[in-house]
Amino acid sequence: MFEGRRGWYVFAACLLFLTGVRILLAAVDLPPAFSFVSAAIFILVPFGALFFAASQEWKAAHGWGLLGVGVAIHIGLAIAMKSLDGPVGWTPVIMEAVAQLGLMIWATGL
Repeated sequence: MFEGRRGWYVFAACLLFLTGVRILLAAVDLPPAFSFVSAAIFILVPFGALFFAASQEWKAAHGWGLLGVGVAIHIGLAIAMKSLDGPVGWTPVIMEAVAQLGLMIWATGL
């Protein structure tokens, strides 16, 4: 089942992991010493995800598709967040986390 597409599954798992960590970091007040660990996570995991995605067989349609979907998510949520009337609980936190997911998707498409 995973043969030939392992890179895409790992890429998707990394995106979901980073989105979850972003939401978790908004909910939990961590000591400043943890900033090094969170910085390492947000540097190393995206690079690993990009390498796994790049290991797959690519066609131009894959790149264009990822670019289009990622830009739509990223810009669409950025515009939607501007229409919110100030902080409204978890809505802006989740929207920002998913917008960052869109950034990673369109960067991979490039």
